[in-house]
Amino acid sequence: MLFYELKFIIPFAFILLLYTQLQRKAQNYLILFAGYLFYGMWDWRFLSLLLITTALDYSAGYLIDLCKPGSNKRKLYLALSMAVNLGMLSYYKYMNFFAESLAHLLNVPIPANSFVANVILPAGISFYTFQSMSYVIDVYRGHIRAERNFVDFAAFVSYFPHLVAGPIQRADVLLAQITRDRELTLPGFFLGCRLFMFGLFKKLVVGDNVAKLVDPVFSNPQSFDSITLLVAAYAFSIQIYCDFSGYTDMARGVSKMMGINLTLNFNYPYFATSIRDFWTRWHISLSTWFRDYLYIPLGGNREGETRAIFNLFVTFLLSGLWHGAGWTYILWGAYHGTLVAIEHYCAKRRLGRWAQNMPVLLKMVITFHLVVFGWILFRVTSLAQFGMYLNGLFTWKTDWLQMLMQSKTWFDVFGVIASLAMGAITIKFLIYYLPLLGLDLLEWRAKGEVWEKSRGRVIQGVVYGILLFLIFMFGVSNAKQFIYFQF
Repeated sequence: MLFYELKFIIPFAFILLLYTQLQRKAQNYLILFAGYLFYGMWDWRFLSLLLITTALDYSAGYLIDLCKPGSNKRKLYLALSMAVNLGMLSYYKYMNFFAESLAHLLNVPIPANSFVANVILPAGISFYTFQSMSYVIDVYRGHIRAERNFVDFAAFVSYFPHLVAGPIQRADVLLAQITRDRELTLPGFFLGCRLFMFGLFKKLVVGDNVAKLVDPVFSNPQSFDSITLLVAAYAFSIQIYCDFSGYTDMARGVSKMMGINLTLNFNYPYFATSIRDFWTRWHISLSTWFRDYLYIPLGGNREGETRAIFNLFVTFLLSGLWHGAGWTYILWGAYHGTLVAIEHYCAKRRLGRWAQNMPVLLKMVITFHLVVFGWILFRVTSLAQFGMYLNGLFTWKTDWLQMLMQSKTWFDVFGVIASLAMGAITIKFLIYYLPLLGLDLLEWRAKGEVWEKSRGRVIQGVVYGILLFLIFMFGVSNAKQFIYFQF
């Protein structure tokens, strides 16, 4: 079930109408009901796992809060919560991967009817387990008090706008809003509609149309020339951004209509000036989760440079594994971990100081291309396919080099380059991408405030009208599932 499908929109409209007529306590019962209703519509078979996580972490947080500081029982309850949550996540998400890897190593086939071969990944388990665990850890650390009201806590865990693909919420942000009265205003509702519509534009008009260019190339990279492979890599970078940030915008929009603010998950990541900066802008809720609950507990940068580099690498390696059960995801995490470790090592040295003085635009271009290369590894389905993609990317299958060598004037050189750049896939990619780039640049230059300025209401209305027109005219009707639903 997707946000823009009628089987979500119609029930949500009735739920929202009823929600506006209720007091906070009754609203929370409705949020809880809606969470289990929509999750059941996504995949009813795993409602029990959501309930287990909720009951377990409610109990763990409550019992930890009752214990005296320093008590061993506090550690026991925390360990129990972590073990069960990570155990469920490991079984459903990684059992197939580890079993297949072991079988391949031992050269032993896995029977088709074995339980390992039939493990299905529950929707959203990577997100709601991390959110629920962060609550227990925060209670253990004394950052928050345990929630006594089970309904409020259950509504926090199963809050449907972000349940299956984030953003991962902290208790001091989302639970704090659930336990207090919410102000429902018409401007807030329209802001939610704006977020939803912009997310819908990203997903249907840009992301899914660009996917039509990307999928054939990545599924059979050996059949395409190097220019097409290069453009497809750029295109996937835009596809995954529009797909994931589009979902986040829609989730934040739906939540805003209900008077609840979800945290910002994207902050113009492709305008980053370093890989470290990229990870402060991309999937912010996940990167800050790993920072606060893994990197810092490992020691962060408090125990010397070598240990800090090790901690960074381990954090990104596990972040890659979080994204998917496959060697390509692990290597993608290792790739980013290596880049961040190099940046950390160079930061206080001559090379780092030289890099800091580079023009901002040049730093953006370099960072973007490093990220794009990583996305190739993220998108391919196997290491063998990654090898084929790189082989095609760096092996010039066309005769363009010969044509350049035979060029007698600069006009001839320009003609060869133009003919390469204006291939069909490039033109289609630019048609879908340029409107998004313009909107992102507009907001980025205005520091995200352009949409909120009252003096720009006429302009806003025109832009919204154009977005609606583009959605209805060019939006993909048989839309693809959100990429991050598989994580």
